[in-house]
Amino acid sequence: MKDAVKEIKGEKRHIAYIRFETEPAFQAQVDWGDFQVSEPDGTTHTVFAFVMVLGYSRAMYVEFVERRTLEAFMDCHIHAFDYLGGCPKEILYDNMKHV
Repeated sequence: MKDAVKEIKGEKRHIAYIRFETEPAFQAQVDWGDFQVSEPDGTTHTVFAFVMVLGYSRAMYVEFVERRTLEAFMDCHIHAFDYLGGCPKEILYDNMKHV
């Protein structure tokens, strides 16, 4: 069994991945992340991170919000476009209800 697992692990180490490249200003990817924040009084609450990454330069914009609402979603886009200096032609979303 050890030999079989060792062989499979060895094969997986040698698998190469081709990096997907896009033209400048063509594409961005957007997703949410969530984080648990501990307060000094011992309570915890969730904050959400809006993340936009440009496909060509890999420049990233991150904004933390208290609620993942449509208004916050739209505001985060506006702030990201302002920070990154423009709007890409295409934005990819990962299974997001707001979209």
